[in-house]
Amino acid sequence: MSGIELASWCKEINTFIRMIFLTLYEKAEVENELKKYNLLDTELLQKPVHLNKLKECIKKHFRMIY
Repeated sequence: MSGIELASWCKEINTFIRMIFLTLYEKAEVENELKKYNLLDTELLQKPVHLNKLKECIKKHFRMIY
């Protein structure tokens, strides 16, 4: 493996790890908001739910409240 290939491979892994941590951070942020308003559905969060779907559910719920 050449130095260029290795650098490219490391960059891809770094990007992938960053995406995972950002997703986990956003999920934790969403969970905290749900806990704040007593809306935490642990069953929903234990299933592999796409983060955008979870955000949409929250937005819809808050639209109904306000």
